[in-house]
Amino acid sequence: MGLLDPGSSTSVRDGSFRVYPIPGPSRHYVGRNDVDQPCVLLGSESGSMHAPIRLAVVEVRFGATCEIKPVKGDSRAETLTVVVCTSPDAQAQAYFLHVCETIIRILGPSPSLASVVEVVQRLVELFRQLARPASRSTMGLLGELYVIARSRNVVTTATAWRSSDTDRFDFSTGDLRLDVKASGDRVRAHHLSTEQCQPPPGTAGLLVSIFIESSGGGTPQPS
Repeated sequence: MGLLDPGSSTSVRDGSFRVYPIPGPSRHYVGRNDVDQPCVLLGSESGSMHAPIRLAVVEVRFGATCEIKPVKGDSRAETLTVVVCTSPDAQAQAYFLHVCETIIRILGPSPSLASVVEVVQRLVELFRQLARPASRSTMGLLGELYVIARSRNVVTTATAWRSSDTDRFDFSTGDLRLDVKASGDRVRAHHLSTEQCQPPPGTAGLLVSIFIESSGGGTPQPS
């Protein structure tokens, strides 16, 4: 068993966490939530509120009040940052715990909440990159081309279009940053990087969400 091996939970579904304390003087824990998903709970000094993060395989709540049930000790409530691996895949869970072990060593026993947020966002971005296709998807490309075609000034919009898949935003011009997300299943569930959610100071960030449906024998029609 490694440093982070939460074992298996036998808890009922009451929103609590069955946890093992991380060895040493820290306030960090490893365990499982009430639906048996592996998680790491990070203690920190108090700080400002931060929005939760939800990805396909990872969910994060910063500075949340949690009911923890230590394997040895009484149940109690603590304010912790909760990082949960929601993937049922055993290899994904093992990789998640391996990365979290490194994160805990980086943070140390008494990190600030700002430090926890910064390090956890790196973890989130790592899993986001792993889930992202290797190149720009056809669906995404169609969405970007549709925005160009429907813009008031096609030349200006095309000039602002990104030239590389590694660019942070799809369109950048002056103090405007715009990202296009296209979906083919009528669900507005999109992936955004931390940087896309925090445009550079002095700029405004916009998100365009487009549905694209395929018609038999015809061409895709955005809506």
